[in-house]
Amino acid sequence: MSRFSDEGITISFPTFPSSGALVKKFGASKITTYDGLKLDDCANFDFGVITTPSDPGKHKRVYAAEHVLEAQVIHSDSLYSLPKIFRDVMIERSNILSDDSDTEMGDADDSDTEMGSDSGRNINALEFPDPRQGKTGILSMCEFMEVWWDKKTNNKKNAWSANSFVATAYPQKSNVKESQRIDNIKNAQVLLPSSINSDVKANWFTGKAPANQANLGLVEGRAKDQKSPNWDDAFKWVKLHLYFYKYLATPEVQKILVKQANRVAKNLEEAETSLIQQHIGGIPGYVDPKKPYRKQHFSDDWRPYVRQRHSVVEQQCLKFMKTWARKLRSWNSQPGTANALGFQQNKDIREMFENLERAVNGLPPWNIDWDEKDSSGKPIM
Repeated sequence: MSRFSDEGITISFPTFPSSGALVKKFGASKITTYDGLKLDDCANFDFGVITTPSDPGKHKRVYAAEHVLEAQVIHSDSLYSLPKIFRDVMIERSNILSDDSDTEMGDADDSDTEMGSDSGRNINALEFPDPRQGKTGILSMCEFMEVWWDKKTNNKKNAWSANSFVATAYPQKSNVKESQRIDNIKNAQVLLPSSINSDVKANWFTGKAPANQANLGLVEGRAKDQKSPNWDDAFKWVKLHLYFYKYLATPEVQKILVKQANRVAKNLEEAETSLIQQHIGGIPGYVDPKKPYRKQHFSDDWRPYVRQRHSVVEQQCLKFMKTWARKLRSWNSQPGTANALGFQQNKDIREMFENLERAVNGLPPWNIDWDEKDSSGKPIM
């Protein structure tokens, strides 16, 4: 029985260009920027393409380079955390002990590894003969991953690991042709306000508390004490989530997302079909040639995983917005109406929150076409 090691498997992602670097290299006209179309109009919630600023990183409204398929979908925001792409699968196929267990996961580089007690055993757990030369033990799924996926080749200048190969589905990686790398960057990255990208979007996909949830809680406390909060800020906080939701509902953005997800699936398949055996199996003296890599079909796991993750975020974000839009509208209703605290006399503020709730309730589902094909019938890339 094994314990999940938070330091067992990592993915090294490439460094993406900043918004300023993108504009400088390709020109503002070549980079697409998304934002609200009428930011100063409290009754307007339109979202779409705007003119890209010449210096987006220093603009009065700061814009960040955004990769549509959030990296947090593949790995968590902690450098040493296990990649999320594997986490659920590994738990399903391993015998996992809680963190306070005395049983440690064997060091896959230094020792024979044996499975522990059968008590509480997961009937779906997989076992693997230890493929390392001179080893005769049995590996759990977690240990199997360390041996094959986290192991790096000995080439110091260009070490290869299966985990990091997954990340080459993202743009700007040195092992692709310059023309292809530039095309990937230009077509895979867009600009989005930092307040939406770094706070709202990233938090939803890392599973952190929604951006500004604590601030909205303070608004609620003041409203219940009949102490007028800063209603403009509360409105803007919810509106940022609405813009994020509309961003991923945009067909052009969805097409980029699907292409990126398909590239991850392609890399997973290539790694398992040949590259792991070629690179890791080819390390002199590391594995027994009679015990080749055993394919786990991670690309088949990835496809439903990435779809489910986006579906969860969609529903959670929508529920969050509806909850707060309803609360803010009710607290600012005219005296005597249902659920009103009865202190908002400003007609403009009342209408502002009525419009917000109406806009949130009218949001359509994302309906991402994950199965979109190109003209030849293959998944779009």
